[in-house]
Amino acid sequence: MPSPYIGLRCPNDLHEALVTYLKENGEKLSPFILRLIAKEIGFNKANDDLSIKERLEILEKRVASLENKIE
Repeated sequence: MPSPYIGLRCPNDLHEALVTYLKENGEKLSPFILRLIAKEIGFNKANDDLSIKERLEILEKRVASLENKIE
């Protein structure tokens, strides 16, 4: 069974900024857009779909929390 398809049009300047961001962060377009939509509507999935940047942010918050508990 094929997956549903969503088309998206955006202004050229937004597209250029998106392409630049994706290249700088080693992201692919479809997973990135799907994560944004899922996050916006509160659709929670396993952390397997998180980018490395998002995983690192979560890890940094956890470490900071532990450091605060130790101090």
